[in-house]
Amino acid sequence: MANSVSLSTDMNKLLFTDNSGTTEIPLSGDGVMIQMNGSDVFAEPADQALSGSGIIESTEDAQWTITFNTAQACAYFIGIDDLDTSITIKGHDFKLTGKKLNIRRAGTSIIIILK
Repeated sequence: MANSVSLSTDMNKLLFTDNSGTTEIPLSGDGVMIQMNGSDVFAEPADQALSGSGIIESTEDAQWTITFNTAQACAYFIGIDDLDTSITIKGHDFKLTGKKLNIRRAGTSIIIILK
């Protein structure tokens, strides 16, 4: 079975699933570090948050999740806003080959930095 990542519905935890089962990793504090482990995705609590510019998305107006595509070695962060009369879908893709992706929550924002 391939490893997978997703966000909990309250967007406070990342759910990492591998052959051992599902691990809930809090997005608070330094958040979660996602990277490639061979040809598969791996997630663990971050020892230290990455610094620098990244993407900041609000959790107030959208429901966000993350998924991973093994063939592309790419993580996709996808949000849907259905608070208006129409639905808006927003997405970001992150190529993980040789890089780390830090996801953390600060108040009503999710911060994502790829280095």
